[in-house]
Amino acid sequence: MGSGTGQSGRPLGGLERMLWLLRMNLTFAAEVEGPLDAATLRGALDAVQRRHPLLRASVVPARGGPAFVVAPATSPGPPIPLEVTDAPAGSWTRLAESDLDRRFADGEAPLARARLLRHGDGQERATLLVTVSHVLADARATGYLFRDLLEAAERLRATGRADLEEKPLPPTIEEILVRPLRLTEKLKGILRIGRTAGETRNPGPSRLPSAPAAGQGLPSTRILTLVVDPDGTAALAARAREEGTTLHGALAAAHLLALAAECSRAGEAVRLYLACPVNVAARVPSPVTDDVVLFASGVDAAPRVTPGEPLWPLARAVRRQLLEVGDPRERLLPSVLSTGLASRMGPFLPADGRGRDRLVAMAAKGPQITLVTNIGALDIPAAIGPFRPLSFAFVVDNPVAPVMSSVATVGGTLSWCIATQRGEVDDERAGRIAATAGRLLRSAVDRPAI
Repeated sequence: MGSGTGQSGRPLGGLERMLWLLRMNLTFAAEVEGPLDAATLRGALDAVQRRHPLLRASVVPARGGPAFVVAPATSPGPPIPLEVTDAPAGSWTRLAESDLDRRFADGEAPLARARLLRHGDGQERATLLVTVSHVLADARATGYLFRDLLEAAERLRATGRADLEEKPLPPTIEEILVRPLRLTEKLKGILRIGRTAGETRNPGPSRLPSAPAAGQGLPSTRILTLVVDPDGTAALAARAREEGTTLHGALAAAHLLALAAECSRAGEAVRLYLACPVNVAARVPSPVTDDVVLFASGVDAAPRVTPGEPLWPLARAVRRQLLEVGDPRERLLPSVLSTGLASRMGPFLPADGRGRDRLVAMAAKGPQITLVTNIGALDIPAAIGPFRPLSFAFVVDNPVAPVMSSVATVGGTLSWCIATQRGEVDDERAGRIAATAGRLLRSAVDRPAI
């Protein structure tokens, strides 16, 4: 998209429509060392809004379905809201929960908001909290946004200006991946929905015991966090290699074992459906690079998990199942639909509130689904001018998955967030899941500092 004076846009793709129907949000929290004051951050937010078209977009009803309307960079419309708060380090989760629960509305622009949490501990440290509608971006894209913000802040400090190269309006993921697939590949993928690693029919995953209903509408997200220091992260990765698996395999196994302990009766094995979103932009020829954009597919597994079983054999088995599903490019359409019947019917439901409520109600009756999203080590320099990123965590508000883990690593520090939906998982059970997962990681490398 150029930088003219008019507005332009495009229809939402299928995955974007589903996420907009669910009104899902994504929040990242990044701790930064350096002189990141309110004025500098304000200028940096304005610069990234000019750079990325979707940060100037609203979603409006249109013939054939909702569409983005994007303001030009020369007249970007309302700025990204910024609130400045004094708060202790590590206290961001409650504010993030509040921001996740505040859904963006039709016609609202921009579909993003930010907070600066000043820690006031005698050091130049602050936490940057940014929430965007998930229709704009996946988790890895928010890492690019964080990096752009630091680069803009550095330029402002150095020169008083923060001119970043303007990006074009990104295509839908379907334009890049789904449409080029042959019809037979689409049909083959659809037939694999709910089938994993040789399963011949829906495996019938177990469900968590439901908590009492917490009001109407979309559920509220609770966030619990685990942080692994660089030494612990390196030790965990090294042990995973020794055990013939990966760090992601270890995290997924710990997540599943913690969940199985809550789903199982009398310690018997339970079936859990695990989805792992993956970024596919680097796997195909694509004009989408380092952009604020939604560009994720997924792989999945359906292991039987016995509470208390050893972590490393499960980590190997889960990794094997995730690899057996094949190229995630070919599973894009099924991965969009594999969250169950409710998600498959989402685009066909009425666009009013009843359709959204019906979608959530159907999802609540469906199989137990859990997600582990690990975006790995972000490609962010150890220092950008006077700014040093210390940690990066993200959380997605997902009403389809009562329990999900999200993991990111910056500067060797691994941040693991366990998000649970209050309508389905009570506080006591959520605390046990997080505590069990942390204990399993500690025992995996025998490092009590985690």
